[in-house]
Amino acid sequence: PLVSIRGFSEIILTEAFGPLTEDQKEYLMTINTAAESMLTLVNDLLDVSVIESGKLELQLKDGSLKELLEGRVRIQSVVADRKEIVIHTEFAEVPNVLFDPNRISQLIDNLIGNAIKFSPPGSNILVSLSQDGGMATISVKDEGPGISPEDQSRLFGEFQRLSAQPTAGEKSTGLGLAIVKKIAEAHKGTVEVESQVGLGSTFTFKIPLEM
Repeated sequence: PLVSIRGFSEIILTEAFGPLTEDQKEYLMTINTAAESMLTLVNDLLDVSVIESGKLELQLKDGSLKELLEGRVRIQSVVADRKEIVIHTEFAEVPNVLFDPNRISQLIDNLIGNAIKFSPPGSNILVSLSQDGGMATISVKDEGPGISPEDQSRLFGEFQRLSAQPTAGEKSTGLGLAIVKKIAEAHKGTVEVESQVGLGSTFTFKIPLEM
């Protein structure tokens, strides 16, 4: 139902069925935005439910994290461009690893999406890939407001509302980082953050080269 509400409101907003008044456009935009937010929340709740029930089945494939990152950065750059944020990359050659492409894409999208969401317009984001011993390491560094020690202690919990706020009115379900942590752990990996208030944040995901 939510997909239908979102889809039909988008079609009507194109004025394919006739011109709209400004009031009609405003109300339809509100419907569309609310449906999008609710759809995101429902999908996040379903993800958390599946993961916590122990029924998360990874579809592991031997693949290149570099190729996956390049694709996700291209997609996220479209969103970043709207805030005049530039995503820079530093990708080292790392051996192929076993991972679930859909779930790791979800993890990466969450980390880059949060960096965009909490960074000021005109800033920079650095996405890097490297090898650290027997681990492949993906880092996302932003120039946002940073995260207080108190908030860091609750960062990966569910439904956490932190003091830092999105810089362009974006919405958050408070579940994204909880899902990131659970996906990382399902891959026998880890996720951590380094941050200082006023100096940005770096989120780092590590996955073993051999599972």
